[in-house]
Amino acid sequence: MTDAFLAIPATRAGFDEFARLVVELGHGEPLPDPDTWTTQIAPDLVFLACEGACVGYVWVQVMDGVGYVRHVVVDPGRRGQGLGRRLMAIAAERLLANGCTRWELNVKPDNAPALALYRSLGMDFEYPTWVLRLPPEQAGGLPAEDPALRVDELPAERDAELAAAFRVPRGVFAFHRRKPRTRVFTVMRHARPCGLALFDPRIDGCFPFRAADPAVARAAIEALAPHLSSPAAELLLAIERDGAVAEALLALGATLRFRIEHLAGPLVAPASR
Repeated sequence: MTDAFLAIPATRAGFDEFARLVVELGHGEPLPDPDTWTTQIAPDLVFLACEGACVGYVWVQVMDGVGYVRHVVVDPGRRGQGLGRRLMAIAAERLLANGCTRWELNVKPDNAPALALYRSLGMDFEYPTWVLRLPPEQAGGLPAEDPALRVDELPAERDAELAAAFRVPRGVFAFHRRKPRTRVFTVMRHARPCGLALFDPRIDGCFPFRAADPAVARAAIEALAPHLSSPAAELLLAIERDGAVAEALLALGATLRFRIEHLAGPLVAPASR
């Protein structure tokens, strides 16, 4: 990087800049409170500054050798100047220093500049995600609940098993379990995991939500309904990989908020690209 740009670790004083920039992602999630942001997000977030002004930030997490790039945000007035690549270089340096050998992220499929950047850094498409919002009672239109299904809250000792079963980085579970009040629901069929809902009551939603088929989705949604913030609350689901489940819920009237694509690839030093 040139001397004009500085990578600045996040502190509580940076919360207002985060709040200003995060809306550019368009995901509509509520802002964390400053205390939560300072303890749970700021340690993994780096701002990029130029001549005293914040021009973007990157938020990354280390997850068992995999680096998850959660946010890459450039000030809208500074787009097209290569700042996204600068932020990804900051991310790569931090992740490599923490022993990561791969990195991954989510991106909206219509964000052509971002897709081009990530692919130039060795990332390839892995799977789609549908982000839906629905009243939980809509799940009643899915196939009747299979009596072989059971919804459990399994202990953290089972996380490695669930991570393997659902092809989810184990670190995702650790991240969610650190959040206050987050619940990890698993749907079991004949003692085998077939559905997963990492439920965050702060957003009345699950990221990710996995279900082997629509009957599994119904069992999971009905188990989640009593934990929503109010009887009128809608459930937010980020359905990874399971296109048949997403299409079944959309057919029942669920609202598609947006689609995202999951990209991943080997992580190498920025200088070698």
